Order: sequence, then structure tokens, then C-alpha cells
Amino acid sequence: MSFAPIAIVGRACLLPGAHSPRALFDLARAGRDQLTDAPVGRWRVPDAHVVTTATRGALDHTWTRRGGYVEGFSFDPEGYRVAPDALLGVDPLVHWVLDTARRALVDA
Repeated sequence: MSFAPIAIVGRACLLPGAHSPRALFDLARAGRDQLTDAPVGRWRVPDAHVVTTATRGALDHTWTRRGGYVEGFSFDPEGYRVAPDALLGVDPLVHWVLDTARRALVDA
């Protein structure tokens, strides 16, 4: 296997408690745990339909509400080559990817 040199020219991130590389560095340096309970309404179904015990082992359930949840992110759908209304209708994960990629390019 051979590797070619690359240049990393732009950075961005969107993680629980860190919406920038600097914030991520500060979190890591402080050793802070960003795991929290799922925000109310995050799963869009009652907890009873999602949470089970670890011993039950249902494939479509979880046994904890704790996880790394991105909070405080707002997406601006303007400036992409897609109609803003169309972008607002897609999964929020797409918003995260578009925004983070754009910020990495701006940082480059």
C-alpha cells in the first residue's frame, strides 16, 4: 500500500458541544463529557416505543437515552445551488454536512 501526501487546508466540525475546531480542542483539553439524555421530542415518538432494557435485545430499540446530541445549531439554507425551501425539507443531517463542508471551504 502506498500513500500520497495530502494538504489539509480547511477545518470545520459540528459535534456535541463543539461547533468549531477550537471548541473541540477546548472540550478535549478540559476532558468534558458531552453525553446527555436525549432532548425531549428528539426521537419524535414516545420513549416507551424506543427505550427497552439491555436484556430484551430488540434490534429497533435502545436501552439508554444518553448519547452525543448536537444542540444549538441553526441552518441557513441561502447561498446553495438548491432552492432554500427544498433544503429545509431534507433531513437535518444533510444540513450539518452542507454547513460543515461550507465552513471548511471558507477556512481553507
